[in-house]
Amino acid sequence: LRGRQPGEGPLELHSTVIPELNQNSTADEVMRAIKRAQNLHDRHDLKAISRFLLEHTDDSFAYGYKGSMLARLAVAALHVNSHSIASVAIDYRRANFRSSMLPMESAAIVRNLLRVHNVTTAWHILEDELSLPLEGSKLDSSRSQDRLVHRANALSSIASRHFFEGEARAGVHACNTLAAMGPILGEAKVTGERLGLPWPRILQGAARCQTLLRNETLSVDVETTEGPVDEIKKTHVPCNIVYSVL
Repeated sequence: LRGRQPGEGPLELHSTVIPELNQNSTADEVMRAIKRAQNLHDRHDLKAISRFLLEHTDDSFAYGYKGSMLARLAVAALHVNSHSIASVAIDYRRANFRSSMLPMESAAIVRNLLRVHNVTTAWHILEDELSLPLEGSKLDSSRSQDRLVHRANALSSIASRHFFEGEARAGVHACNTLAAMGPILGEAKVTGERLGLPWPRILQGAARCQTLLRNETLSVDVETTEGPVDEIKKTHVPCNIVYSVL
């Protein structure tokens, strides 16, 4: 396929409904193909879809929604543990569609990165794509509120993941980072109801982690190798980890 122009050259799929992707394929067909490939763990089709989006279409494909399609592809690839496909899609989306990246897409990628234990990349996306609004930004605008809501939920996913994995210090650091958002969320007029954070799950993870520490099955000084390592190492762990959640 080398040397072909964007949009040329059919790529065969296993699907009987959408047997190939070609220059006439629509955004809806690509999204349906991604969904099918994820549901059936079809790595062949995910690879073909990746090639179609990155090599056979230009960046105007799908009228500005190509970045969203790459985010959906990344989530599907992570779901079936196709890390290389996900990594390329994430990097290309960030490099070429930064202005149109949606917070909910970035948060979905973070959750799926955590599911496959790629914590370092998850933290990187959190602090890049879901970073706090720039100083001077109008915090109560719908755009800023949406970003803050998805950042907070991504942090809650990181915290619960660390607690359930027995990584007490990293979980506390995530909770502290979430707590630091409190004044900003207040200024942005984001209510707790809108945030919808999964407090019961975070508390459950913290309590489980605390039990392991109390039974000396786990050490609070377990070495941290993922995420913001230096910051995590400096994090104080309270006598009862649940306090960091409360």
